[in-house]
Formats: sequence, structure tokens, C-alpha cells
Amino acid sequence: GGSLLQHVEGQVGAAYPESPALSHPLDVAVGTRLASILGDATAPLAVNSYHHQAVTEERLSPKLTATAFSDSPRGRLVEGLEEQGDRFVLGVQCHPERTESSPAELERVWRAFVDAARR
Repeated sequence: GGSLLQHVEGQVGAAYPESPALSHPLDVAVGTRLASILGDATAPLAVNSYHHQAVTEERLSPKLTATAFSDSPRGRLVEGLEEQGDRFVLGVQCHPERTESSPAELERVWRAFVDAARR
């Protein structure tokens, strides 16, 4: 279930591997797995924008919970999502693998993924 908002003007940055990336604030919902992984920070993180498609809460699959958000001219966008329960199902819209344009906190997502895969 769910679907994509096909184009979000002003969200896409320079083509890979060009730098610097556009960035925008990421607000993470308190009490979520993503918040726990990122250290329960209350201040928004500045994350990269290499995307022009997005998910809105209205388009999100009912199996998933929106956990992080950004504001755009098209409204509030889902930037993080996860599945409730014990399985490690977590997604982010930004590109944490682009370490030159990602906050250091996003490296914790990789660690959490590896830890979950080891279980």
C-alpha cells in the first residue's frame, strides 16, 4: 500500500556525486525507533536533499508509521518511516550513505541496521 508524490519542487540537490547537497531540517517524532537510534535529539537535523519524490502521510501504507518529517511547498513530507513491532523495518528519505552531506548522527542508522541483521 501507499504511493509517491511524484515531484516536489526545490527538494532535489546537485546530481551525484556533485557537492554540496541541498539540505533541509528533519524533525524526528519523539518515542519512535528512529528517535531512539538518533539519540532522542529534540533539535532538527540538517539532512541532504537528493530526491524529488516523496511520501505524504495520506499516501503512507497503513502498515507503516511516519517517524520523521520536513516541510515543503507541497506540505509536510514523510522523511522517515518504520513498522511497529519487533522486525527492523526502517526507512529514511535522505541519503545517509552520502557521509559528506549527512550529519554524523545518521551513521547510527547503519549501526542499528547491522545490529538488527546480526540478531
